[in-house]
Amino acid sequence: MLSLLTDDVIGAITRSPSLLLITVGNDLRGDDGVGPYIAENLSPSRGDFFLIDAGGQPESILDSAEATGAREVIIIDAADFGGLPGEARLFGIDAIPETTMSTHIFPLPVIARLMEKDMGCRVRFLGIQAATFAFGAPLSEAVKKTADELLALRG
Repeated sequence: MLSLLTDDVIGAITRSPSLLLITVGNDLRGDDGVGPYIAENLSPSRGDFFLIDAGGQPESILDSAEATGAREVIIIDAADFGGLPGEARLFGIDAIPETTMSTHIFPLPVIARLMEKDMGCRVRFLGIQAATFAFGAPLSEAVKKTADELLALRG
């Protein structure tokens, strides 16, 4: 299976200085569990980045994010942008609709704007195209492969 990571995704994950990765998702809803999967299998042991697993409540991590002092934030979440299952794309805040149906109290773009304002950093989203959000389904093979490739970049 061909890699679905683009050069801009690889660059953002590997070359961003003072990077904070925030993973979002619910591991009970198929590919929405990609964020928790990455968080569970990624350790910032080299000390060259920060990691926060926001789970299904990204609005609860604002203070923790600010405490890192990160200059670059990438929020990793499953998405449905019409790509191939497992495809990873970077998006700016303005590309994410604020009116999506979600379990989050605050939409992700609102949280991202608060981080940019309070932390003086750049926030982007790394969306991984989901194959399924079915309750109880495991990660799809394509999404797990992409997650494993992302893990290898920071391993």
